[in-house]
Amino acid sequence: MATCHFIKLNLGNKSFKDKVSIDGCNDVVDFRDSIKNTFPTLLASCSAIQFILFQPDEVTEIDPATYITDLERFDDPSKPMTGVTDIALAYALKVLMDLD
Repeated sequence: MATCHFIKLNLGNKSFKDKVSIDGCNDVVDFRDSIKNTFPTLLASCSAIQFILFQPDEVTEIDPATYITDLERFDDPSKPMTGVTDIALAYALKVLMDLD
């Protein structure tokens, strides 16, 4: 049975949630590839290196060099890890800056 983490993928104003396998992943860099494989249609225009992952608080960024074994368990669907692409993050920052 595969070990999985719940992830909420934020793309623009839409969110998608699913379990993503950590099997074969040594670190967060590997896990980003697994995320891309879980959401192939949604992420077709992005490379895995563009993903930024956050703790469930959606503020604390997870370092890409973090070993998978050092991550807390994200097996509660109500508290998933959050992922955005840098494109989505750039858009969100632009919107916030336009509010000033």
